[in-house]
Amino acid sequence: MRTGDRNSLTDVAGLLVGHYTELDSDASMGAGAATGCTVDKAASKAN
Repeated sequence: MRTGDRNSLTDVAGLLVGHYTELDSDASMGAGAATGCTVDKAASKAN
């Protein structure tokens, strides 16, 4: 199977991709933590 143009989840037709990142208030100073998640959802067909 050939990969998409970006070799990415966003190349998959009908798939919605979202992400969220949370930074601890000290993360910018190197002492805190950063965390995040990615969500993949099949797009529903409109009736």
